[in-house]
Amino acid sequence: MADDIIDQLHELRRYAAGLRDSIVRAQSNAPQRAEGRDSSGAIRAELGPDGVPESVFVDADWSRRLDAARFGAAVVEACQAAARERMAQWSRALDGQDWRSRADGLRGDEPRPDTDPLPAGVRDAVSEVRTRPIDELAEDMMRAFDGVGELAAASPLLVTGAGASGSGRLVVTLSKAGLVSCSAEARWVSQQSGSMLTTALSEALAAARGDLARAAGAPNPAAQLDQLFAEALAILADQQRPTDQQHPTDHQRPTDQQHPTDHQRLPGS
Repeated sequence: MADDIIDQLHELRRYAAGLRDSIVRAQSNAPQRAEGRDSSGAIRAELGPDGVPESVFVDADWSRRLDAARFGAAVVEACQAAARERMAQWSRALDGQDWRSRADGLRGDEPRPDTDPLPAGVRDAVSEVRTRPIDELAEDMMRAFDGVGELAAASPLLVTGAGASGSGRLVVTLSKAGLVSCSAEARWVSQQSGSMLTTALSEALAAARGDLARAAGAPNPAAQLDQLFAEALAILADQQRPTDQQHPTDHQRPTDQQHPTDHQRLPGS
């Protein structure tokens, strides 16, 4: 059983190294900016490098093109349009990086050398762990995987942060994937100019980003699995691998020469 686990962990290590490399390459091609408008053209959203809205601008003549009751939905629509544009830019950038064949290679059967280096981020985590016997580690891993439902519920993409404008009349909710919702009182919206609405959105987005950062920093159930994964990779990387040092070697064991018995002692000694 231990041999099977070791083989599977070797394969997992190779896959992790390739996957990390692909992710780093993809992230390096992520657009730094993207923007989009709602169908009326009155609202323009700008996304930052992380894909989360940084700014939303409302045109001065917005009330001629957009009903106040649809304002919140239009803000979401503009952010979704910006997200689509970001993905289109990203896809075009990746097309020149041969990423499809790299992704297919991760799923293929082509053998890779066992000396594949660990990704830097993984290597740092591995160097800090102290390994345990493989059977003990396997038991903890199986228990952790039994709670995989909790890990899915704690996905960073499902974590949200909410923020309101200074007046409290406009509220937005953000996730790592982008704008989740925007709500505002229609009567209040109808009384605001484009610049006033832009300011209110800026205040709400800043507050939501702060709330999202705090929520994302909360303890994550996946941390235990990350620790177990690092332990497994440490075993494969031969860092602090448990050895036979727990059992004395031949030259360490007491021998008859070192401790002669009574019948071995010479007379008169």
